[in-house]
Amino acid sequence: MATGTVNSNGIPLHKRSGPGTNFDIVGQVADGTTVTINCQTTGTPEDGPFGRSTLWDRLADNSYVSDAYILTGTNNMVAPHCAGTGGTLQQRLDHFVGDWNEEFLNFDDNVPNQCVSVAQAWAKMYLGLSDFTVASAVQIINQAGSDFTRIDYAPGAVPPPGAIVVWHECPAWSITSDGHVDVCISGDANGFVGFDQNWGDDKHCRRVNHDFQGVSGWLIPNRVG
Repeated sequence: MATGTVNSNGIPLHKRSGPGTNFDIVGQVADGTTVTINCQTTGTPEDGPFGRSTLWDRLADNSYVSDAYILTGTNNMVAPHCAGTGGTLQQRLDHFVGDWNEEFLNFDDNVPNQCVSVAQAWAKMYLGLSDFTVASAVQIINQAGSDFTRIDYAPGAVPPPGAIVVWHECPAWSITSDGHVDVCISGDANGFVGFDQNWGDDKHCRRVNHDFQGVSGWLIPNRVG
């Protein structure tokens, strides 16, 4: 759980039955109120004092408010995903892709909408594991710790669904030293489908077909939190 403060310009903020303006209004919360955020999910975009956001916060009474009106100190997620810290790895992966497909994911305000945000959010918010302390994507392969098993790429090796795939150079860009990272959705010995952000001309989170050019290896989750 986390807390935040309502900033709705003096007007009570609507609480809704689900994460979007298409859901029924079930109450209001006064401007300036401190609220408890049990979990967060994505829904219809809202423009508020802290910019445009697709994040919605589920409060202690199970109602939802737009995170665009909640001061938490960041535009990133501050509470677990509402689908939970429960479910199988595949169920969590399905939720992750469904939540962020064609959206921008900003896990770190200092480096917004980069590929590293995909790995960070997947590890911390959806798997319930530690995130990574890195300056660039290429360094993630060295941070397996106790939560992940490192697999170095070799011909014929295949990343399983949910693996964090790391490139030592990025074929989508002419500047390759920072590498790239995504989350594997499915694959075989010839290539894989990854969930990427900031790959090629389309910078949104999306499914991308890859071969193994430039891939260093991947981190496989040892557990789910």
